[in-house]
Amino acid sequence: MEGPIDANRRKLNLKNRIDPTVEQAVLEYAIEEPAHGQVSTDKIH
Repeated sequence: MEGPIDANRRKLNLKNRIDPTVEQAVLEYAIEEPAHGQVSTDKIH
């Protein structure tokens, strides 16, 4: 038996998404250099 559809759930705003290649590069950097942290990773652009 399936539950009711959650009508209140918002759809993703795809306009705010970055290019998948950029996202992948940032993820790889974050995995390779976890000691740099979130702030440092943000400043690599």
